Amino acid sequence: MIDTTPSTTTASRNWLGVLLLVVACAGVLMIIGTINRDPSPVQRPADGEAESFADENLLEQLSTAAAGTDAEDGEPVARVEALLQSLTGERVTGSYATILVGPRSGDSFPVAVYSYWEDESFSGSPDDAYYGRACRIFTVDDRAVASETVDCPASVPEIPVGVSLTSESWPLG
Repeated sequence: MIDTTPSTTTASRNWLGVLLLVVACAGVLMIIGTINRDPSPVQRPADGEAESFADENLLEQLSTAAAGTDAEDGEPVARVEALLQSLTGERVTGSYATILVGPRSGDSFPVAVYSYWEDESFSGSPDDAYYGRACRIFTVDDRAVASETVDCPASVPEIPVGVSLTSESWPLG
């Protein structure tokens, strides 16, 4: 008598082969997708600090200025503008942050926040010092300030130089 039932071992091998083929195809597709994707910019520690300062400390200061309690202080936009002008171009007291502000457009202010970073973990050389940066558009609306994260335009320098930015390439309304 001849056994005509297929071997369990052969069936298992066939399924294993199909499974390996599917996994290999998925891996190839993932690699192709990674290669074709636009490279994201490298996030350095100082960039993270600049983002944190812009989204927390600076936004809080601007919101406090906009909410002002004294009617003689003027409109919320004027109070925010005055605060930004007082902080522009110099290191903010108690931080490693420097702020540069572009020309106001209506109720919106383009701002670049820089954070100075020294990495002394290896050499301690001045070559390990650099600035991180984060760009935001702060908009004042009825005693409140909203923050919009934007990519820094090409016109925004890598290091804080001067005391103001140009309006070139900012996505202002």
